[in-house]
Amino acid sequence: MHGSQSSVRRNIVLGKLRSFIGYVLVFFSILMLIVGSSDDISDEAVGVSFFFFVILLAIGVLSIRKGMRIKRTVKRYKIYVSLISAQNIVSVSRIATATGKSVEHVRSDLQDMVEKKFFSDAVIDVVADEIVIRSKSVVLAEQMTHETFQCHTCGGSSRIMKGAPRFCNYCGSAL
Repeated sequence: MHGSQSSVRRNIVLGKLRSFIGYVLVFFSILMLIVGSSDDISDEAVGVSFFFFVILLAIGVLSIRKGMRIKRTVKRYKIYVSLISAQNIVSVSRIATATGKSVEHVRSDLQDMVEKKFFSDAVIDVVADEIVIRSKSVVLAEQMTHETFQCHTCGGSSRIMKGAPRFCNYCGSAL
């Protein structure tokens, strides 16, 4: 298995696991609040129960947020992979235009992807401001479902991943 595929799977599992743990902690914190507010418990126990409720709730909410952030990041990374592998768009500025993100944001994301091995044998060419994949082996390319679109402007045919922004490979027009 490619390092890039395992990196994607690891991040997907991590995002789901973080969210699940967060929901479990929130559930137990609410349960602790309900149990702690019963009449059979001393005032001191209520205070301790409330303290743990707040701690568990805070950790739970932070875990949920982190899990959701990881899932959003992986989703954004899949779009980058589609643009780079299926549409052969390697320019950081063109990727930014296609995704609606700033050039700096895309450059940072791509650098993070390279460091986390989402791409096999890739570097960011700072001078040309593009991603260079030496082996042309990109994560998930074989797993993605693609569609072919005909450009209304130039008549060119473009193969694009489902759900990804649609731009003509030849003239750059929106499809």
